Amino acid sequence: MYVAALIVDLAMFSLLFLALWKDRVRALNALAASLRMLVELLPFFVLIIVVIGVTSNILTFELISRFIGSKAGLKGLLIAALIGTVVHIPSLVAPSGRLPSAKRRGGRSRSRIHNHAYHDRSGYPSP
Repeated sequence: MYVAALIVDLAMFSLLFLALWKDRVRALNALAASLRMLVELLPFFVLIIVVIGVTSNILTFELISRFIGSKAGLKGLLIAALIGTVVHIPSLVAPSGRLPSAKRRGGRSRSRIHNHAYHDRSGYPSP
């Protein structure tokens, strides 16, 4: 097992138990919201995995290196830049820049902090 993954998992569960200990209802509401978000985004993640799998089988390393390799020159650089601007993973997950649940709410955030806090120049909420 990877040590870094174990450390991240332990930190995550520690924070979860701390949140449950401090405010059980709020922590359970947050878990329910994150589960709803996971269910909404799961089809997009499956689609991305399928597209990446099919693409990696169709496009061989030799084919890719011929078009954007070191011998392709400026043309290869431009092709790589064009592909990089078109293929942007977050745009596949949230095409309009919002999650599917936010679209149903008209793009509004549920966060009270995001909606109601006014920030001064320092970036901290003003009293």
